[in-house]
Amino acid sequence: THFSSCFENCIALQTIPENLFGKNTVAKDFGYCFATCSALKTIPEKLFENNTAATNFGYCFYNCTALETIPGMLFAKNTKVEYFNSCFSRCSALKTIPGNLFEKNTATTDFSGCFYYCRALQTIPGGLFASNTAATDFNSCFFNCDLLEEIPSELFANNTEAGNFTYCFAQCKRLTAIPENLFEKNTAATNFSYCFYNCILLGSIPKELFASNTAATNFSNCFSSCNALTTIPESLFANNTAATNFDQCFANCIALTTIEARLFANNADIDISRCFYSCTA
Repeated sequence: THFSSCFENCIALQTIPENLFGKNTVAKDFGYCFATCSALKTIPEKLFENNTAATNFGYCFYNCTALETIPGMLFAKNTKVEYFNSCFSRCSALKTIPGNLFEKNTATTDFSGCFYYCRALQTIPGGLFASNTAATDFNSCFFNCDLLEEIPSELFANNTEAGNFTYCFAQCKRLTAIPENLFEKNTAATNFSYCFYNCILLGSIPKELFASNTAATNFSNCFSSCNALTTIPESLFANNTAATNFDQCFANCIALTTIEARLFANNADIDISRCFYSCTA
């Protein structure tokens, strides 16, 4: 029923037979299955075609540092999958993601760390998570995607149950802008801590970015170390009356020169003593 860690750390493995799991129709767990297969260059598109009972692909291709592409229909038959957490984490040569990769995985809840440290990734398909309406966790999903320059505005448009965006785009060091309606449909979201941490080229924040996220409570370090940020929209947190944690939200934003007086006008009983820590400008 499980192949967890089956080929983990097979560092010389370069190819996988397409029919490898063809007769294992009751297999549920592929967690860490090919983790740290650092010479693996390709994945057969029909590798998991007969594994319709599979529920877990967490860390499946973790640290496959030679992997450059993913077949679009790789998980097309795995409609019961719940976990893709860190599935392609540290695939540092991965350049593109197929737009239909998760199209059939409507039961998936966890995408945390899915593309963590994919340092060669340049673009994200706009409809990547369009079918994943049950998804709740995007923690560290695109953490340290160094070459990522923009985020599709519709990326999370269908993920209305998503609650956790902690570290989601942290250390995306080429990201220059954020779409204004990025989180518009994520009304269940509660945690945005470190979401854009160390996005050093981010020059501005849309004034309505969190307008729909009225359940959000945590914005700690959300924009900390965003070195190019010069101003903060006065209405940024106007609707976030449930928020209590703004600890170091803008810490180390060394270019920040303007803070609007009414930024926290609707946030009662909060401590913002370290919110602007080390904003030296």
